[in-house]
Amino acid sequence: MKRIFTTLALIAISVFTLQAQSFSISDGIISPGTNDDNKVGFGHRNPMLFGVGVHLPQAEGANAFVDNTTLFGNREIFFEITSFSYSFTPSTYISLSCLLDWDAYRLNSDYYWLPNNRTVAPAAAAPLFSEVKKSTLRVVSFDFPLMFTQKIGPVSLSVGAAAEINFNGRTKFKGTLADGTAVKNTREGALRCKNIKTEIFTYNYQAILGTDDYAVYVKYNPASQFVDGPYFSYWTVGLILR
Repeated sequence: MKRIFTTLALIAISVFTLQAQSFSISDGIISPGTNDDNKVGFGHRNPMLFGVGVHLPQAEGANAFVDNTTLFGNREIFFEITSFSYSFTPSTYISLSCLLDWDAYRLNSDYYWLPNNRTVAPAAAAPLFSEVKKSTLRVVSFDFPLMFTQKIGPVSLSVGAAAEINFNGRTKFKGTLADGTAVKNTREGALRCKNIKTEIFTYNYQAILGTDDYAVYVKYNPASQFVDGPYFSYWTVGLILR
């Protein structure tokens, strides 16, 4: 799996490098041009080359998972693989992108996740462990945001929605046994699981405000990614590097 994602990352970097130079078509001759010359093209004016954000899980009533996650432990990292755009004017256009996205939801050190039971267990009630260093749920997905963008001088505002294709989730665990032995991803099936069932298709709404180099974004996912729990919607705020 790591080799697959490494290969995808290298392909994405290569594709973006090629897209950095735009082209225009005149009298059947393809020549270098500016993005303003194009009505249709690959690589829109404000690519989402790399982004990092913080998830803010939301749930109605008490939710053992949401209530015990860490603020900066719930995060996403993504990068753009490719994109397509259509320009209405030099400063107004729509774009459809393909992003590779990693989501992580991390419990604080007082709790850990039992994937078989889909429950949160308090570390203090588990004499097996003297310390829980990390208990995290992770999901990899492909996102396809369809965005409308309006530029005003050096500033652009984009709004839209994205379809998400989610792969199975997995857990990551690090802790210390009662005898002082450090453990990592231990007890397959009890604390470690590589095939947590997710909703294959989910979606989000998002807005992006920034310049040609940097942008901030906010995103809302109304549905939970996990079929059998934990259940929560979430907001995301973050930074995009272009």
